[in-house]
Amino acid sequence: MNLGHINLFASYLNIISALVLAILFYLHRNQIALNTDLYSYEVTGVLNNGQDVTLTPKKNFSIDTQTIEILLVAMFCISGFFHLFYYTNGFYTKAYLGDVRRGYNRFRWLEFSFTSAIMIFILSLLSGNRDINSTILITVLAASTMGIGFFIEQSKKKEDKTIGLVIGFVMLATIFGILYNSLLETSDDYGDSYPDWGVGVLIGMGVWFLILAIISVVSVGASGNIDYDFLVYEKLYTFFSFFAKAYMGYYMTYGILAT
Repeated sequence: MNLGHINLFASYLNIISALVLAILFYLHRNQIALNTDLYSYEVTGVLNNGQDVTLTPKKNFSIDTQTIEILLVAMFCISGFFHLFYYTNGFYTKAYLGDVRRGYNRFRWLEFSFTSAIMIFILSLLSGNRDINSTILITVLAASTMGIGFFIEQSKKKEDKTIGLVIGFVMLATIFGILYNSLLETSDDYGDSYPDWGVGVLIGMGVWFLILAIISVVSVGASGNIDYDFLVYEKLYTFFSFFAKAYMGYYMTYGILAT
């Protein structure tokens, strides 16, 4: 299957997924049994010359299940749009294949920056992280990590690519370290009432992000070889990025509808 057909197929899959989720969410107006609001903390008391501080939570954003549903549908719509852009070679501007011939795809990393930010934002809410500042931090960090991916892909020297990989892995470890620490604390607070599907989504998405990162590692390792073919990795990103979105989107839909 050539690259054009793969992108057209991926566009169809993403758009169909968005429509299926939208219809299911419209027919079943369920609410996740978790507090998904975001808070900050303000100092309301200082004692003992600043040694003891009283913090009071302040709600900044009220986020309901319908907002999460909209974001899941938007995630598939964004990818569907970008794959249509790829299939039409940049809406007939030849921009996409021009990038591919040079051995990178800046538009893919732009797509990933949007979808990964949505993913991490939702995962942060699902993990029980109620702090608005850390939620914004890891969401922006997720989008920024995709910039590192573009840096790795368009760099000519393998040493530069390797440095980018190290930075990227540190950023991903930071993101999922915060998520899993929050999940552990939330699981202790909720006990047996914390949904099993929530744990499955969070652990599974860590695996999917790792798989996509491994594709970058393999690509960097093979770069410079005579038989290196960028199209192989472009196709791998297409396949596995959809599988990652499908895992999260379908699993969360199951969890929301089962609530």
